[in-house]
Formats: sequence, structure tokens, C-alpha cells
Amino acid sequence: MKTIKLLEHSFAGKETLEQLLENRHSCKEFSSKELTLQQLSNALWAANGLNRTNEGRRTAPSAMNRQDTDIYVILKEGIYFFDPFKNELQPVIEGDYSKLTGQQEYVWATMANFIYVSKGKRREEDIEAWRLYIGMNVGHSSQNVYLYAQSEGLGSVIRGYVDREELKKILKLDESDFVVAGQTIGYPR
Repeated sequence: MKTIKLLEHSFAGKETLEQLLENRHSCKEFSSKELTLQQLSNALWAANGLNRTNEGRRTAPSAMNRQDTDIYVILKEGIYFFDPFKNELQPVIEGDYSKLTGQQEYVWATMANFIYVSKGKRREEDIEAWRLYIGMNVGHSSQNVYLYAQSEGLGSVIRGYVDREELKKILKLDESDFVVAGQTIGYPR
């Protein structure tokens, strides 16, 4: 596996925000057709890319600007870490780990699954507040992906049912890190 240099985001949306919101839905039937590099790049930029590069600020808001959400991308060839500062996917481990992203079969056949991880070292010390914030932060990112997917005629679905313990081991996460959710993006069937 090699580092994948992502492309600069490029949107050719034809729908208004109102239309995107009216048509946004969770898709649970996907084809095995691969996303293009441009589509994958756009989806990751929408999720948590840099939109104010000189300040290191992101497309999705973050409670108290903690920037505690990392995104891992599970493709058929392996798992990658999304580095928004370098705009690239960095290899983590080779192999097909799609079954860790959910129990539903549609997840396994899809070419791209995002795993949202909240980094404990960047969190608020108040655990109750942190639990609220991670839900908000991942919610913002996942909604951005939903809207991007809708604008491109792609499907997306977020789910909390992922194999957290196995993902935590494979990704070599710290004890304080928390696997929050998985999100599938791909071509609807």
C-alpha cells in the first residue's frame, strides 16, 4: 500500500442547498463500483478537510475547536488515515477490513467506509461534556458527507454499529480514543 495523494476538492453541484436537504436520505443498497479519486477527495474534504488553510480550520465545526475527530478510510485494499493537512490518505494496514465497519452486508460490498474516531488526548476533561461534543462533531462531519453524496448522486449512510474493539486494536488507538461511528459512501444500486 502506498500513500494516496488526494485531489483538490472540486464540486459541480447542480442542486440548491434546499434541494439537497429535501432529497437527503440514508442509502442501504450499494453497488461495488469504486468511487473516483475526485469523489473520494471531495467526500473527505467535505467531512473534515481544511477550508481555511492559513488557520488550520476545517469544513466541519468542532466544539471548542478541539479538532478531536480523525477519519480512517477503509477501502478494499486496506485501511488509511486521512491527513487533512497534507490532503492525503496514509496507509495503516493492508487487507480487507470492511466487515469491521458494520454487520449489514451492504457495508461489506461498498468501496469506501469512513470510520470516525474521537481522539481522547484532545478532549475536554469533563467526560459528560466530551460525550456530547463527540456526537456533535461527528454529526457535523457526517452530514457534510451526506450532502456531498446527494449532490453527486451517490449514496451514504452512517451507523453506530461498528466493531469498536477490533478497530481500536487494528488502528492501534490509545486507550482514551473512541471509535464513534462508521459511514458508507458509494454508488447506489
